[in-house]
Amino acid sequence: MEIRKLTYVLAFALAASLGAFACGDDKDDDKDKDNNGVECTTNADCDEGFVCVEGKCEEETTEPECTTDDDCDEGFVCVEGTCQEQTTEPECTTDDDCDEGFVCVEGTCQEQTTEPECTTDDDCDEGFVCVEGTCQ
Repeated sequence: MEIRKLTYVLAFALAASLGAFACGDDKDDDKDKDNNGVECTTNADCDEGFVCVEGKCEEETTEPECTTDDDCDEGFVCVEGTCQEQTTEPECTTDDDCDEGFVCVEGTCQEQTTEPECTTDDDCDEGFVCVEGTCQ
């Protein structure tokens, strides 16, 4: 009699676990594709292989669309590898647009933290020119 009860208990447990597995939600597969539905504000919020695009983690493409603003069409700026419409006018386009001691970095005047390598082409070795404080 004890073996019969044990058989029923085991059969019930097996049926319950199979039923739970069979009724599983296929949405888990979709969650993996969008980083488990995580909302993001930066790429750091996403798992490896995913980037943050409009608040959702999306699978990273092999090549970024841009690396600098120059890679984007006019009126767009490069943000985390994607060209996005510029919503505000840039504060500057060259260092000359900024006050003394500031340099233009991606449309914003930022305090220069290091001494420039050059101020004119004459400060550079032969064959080099001065570009935004660096001999190139």
